[in-house]
Amino acid sequence: MDKINTEQKILLKAIQLFSEKSFSEISTQNLADASGTNKALIHYYYRSKQNLFEKSFAFIIQDFLKAMIPVFEKNEDFLDKISRLIDSLLDYKKKHPLYINMMARELKRNPSLVNLFNDNLPVTFKKGVLNFYRRINEAIETRKIRQVHPRDLLEMIITLCFSDILMGNFYDGMFGKTARQLPNETIKSTLIQLLN
Repeated sequence: MDKINTEQKILLKAIQLFSEKSFSEISTQNLADASGTNKALIHYYYRSKQNLFEKSFAFIIQDFLKAMIPVFEKNEDFLDKISRLIDSLLDYKKKHPLYINMMARELKRNPSLVNLFNDNLPVTFKKGVLNFYRRINEAIETRKIRQVHPRDLLEMIITLCFSDILMGNFYDGMFGKTARQLPNETIKSTLIQLLN
């Protein structure tokens, strides 16, 4: 087997496994079996299950951030930007629900994983977020929306878009049913009402 292909194969299978199950539910042997290799090769390429997990988590973070860059980069009215951001977040969740579940689950398990977000932020993403903040501040200055910190608004958007995942355990425990995703238009109208 070619070294690069084996290393990539292990990583791709690890991404799949870690997105389906929590870190503690997966053994190095599970990873070896899934990738058609052995534990020695996993240790050779990644040193430990933790390192392989962090590489998998970083891959998912980068994939998620890449999907958001076009929204943040585009120079448009803040309401259009918010609408596109909501659509983009919900579209990503629809395409990659296990990735969103993994990020939420593993960040809850280990909040220090947020450092992997910071370490993997592409420069274009950082610039895009600053552009988003600038658009929000311009809307506040021109009294199109009420005073709100751009970061708080961004957190509110993400929370509303991923409420079914973030609140899943609460709904299961309190109401005995699975949390449902709010429709795009409900999220958008809720945010507009909060901003006016």
